[in-house]
Amino acid sequence: MTVTVAELHRLMISPEEVTLAAGARQTFTADAADYCGNKVSVPNVRWSASHGTFGADGTFTVPAGTESGAAITIIAEYQNLTSSLWFSCNSPVPTANSHLCLPAPVAVCAWWHATAGGGVAMPELPEMETYRRLLEQHCQRQVIVQAEVGRAKSLNLPAADFAQAVQGTACTGFGRAGKHLIFTLANGLCLLNHLMLDGALFYSTAAEAPARTRQVVLHLGNGRALWWTGLRLGWLHLVSTAELAQRLAGLGLDPLAGGFTPEHLAHLLQGRRGRLKAFLTDQRFCPGVGNCYADEICWAAQLHPLRRAGALPPPEQFRLWQALRQTLAAAVDLGGYTETPFMPGDGLSGGYLPHLQVYDRAGEPCRRCGAGIALTVVSGRKVFCCPVCQPAGD
Repeated sequence: MTVTVAELHRLMISPEEVTLAAGARQTFTADAADYCGNKVSVPNVRWSASHGTFGADGTFTVPAGTESGAAITIIAEYQNLTSSLWFSCNSPVPTANSHLCLPAPVAVCAWWHATAGGGVAMPELPEMETYRRLLEQHCQRQVIVQAEVGRAKSLNLPAADFAQAVQGTACTGFGRAGKHLIFTLANGLCLLNHLMLDGALFYSTAAEAPARTRQVVLHLGNGRALWWTGLRLGWLHLVSTAELAQRLAGLGLDPLAGGFTPEHLAHLLQGRRGRLKAFLTDQRFCPGVGNCYADEICWAAQLHPLRRAGALPPPEQFRLWQALRQTLAAAVDLGGYTETPFMPGDGLSGGYLPHLQVYDRAGEPCRRCGAGIALTVVSGRKVFCCPVCQPAGD
């Protein structure tokens, strides 16, 4: 099939998991996918790495003597797409004959970005709420007739036990807690899902399934299936209701819940010495908020993300509460900012992307004052803000 560059969504690097000896060589390949997940071969991929060397044929040579804890980033670039695989060594310091371990249990992350600022398409509260609403609309009371497991590490049970437990039971409800999805099953158990980086959930017939490696597939009685892809760090766990409550006990009150009042937020802020963005992304306080929406909320409140959270006076606390509620509600209504569709013909997911005010817009003009959006990196985390209408303050 022919796909224009504008339609491309991500690059997929293979292999996604590898164990290499120090000094060993590994050939990587890359394919592109469009927004519906269709796989498309691409020519002239440019390869690079943070350590080691790449040959013109895509063969990477691991540097001899690489130390334990060193991170190696493999990068594939094509047109405006960039994918990265991060490998972290967790073995003892290698000797001449030891192996450099770069396995999946450490951290293997792949993502795309189409602008200079770049960013991980990490689903947050609005994206997970969009999933929940679409699941409720299309999968309510559907029976799971078969379960396929392509990656047992994505589960908390042996694959056979997981399949046996869910087959034949119906999905009776769908919930969300922060960035978690909750599937209530007719057999009294629940599926708890966290997509983490690059995880995606797709609902379709087998003929329309995404052309990516599937970690888990639940085939439903209506002839369609739920396809989980990209669960290299994400997971799908089968739990009892008691275990579900225990697993979610550390999450704070949902920011869109009725009880999340200005007074509740003021109480959470009291005595907090950390930065405002760190506060907003702390799941104990604002579950579901991540890097993207924390910056968007701060812009809407005209507060610098690196202000001290506990130092905000009451008027600014109220502005923060308004911005938090309004930004998340608007993003939910428009389907969030990540463009990965839930199903063929999905016209909802990603609708908030054009409305982002600062996130991933470094150097572009602020839509409120015209100043250039600034990008700083603090503790490895990108922070986007307007330096004029979001003064640094304290």
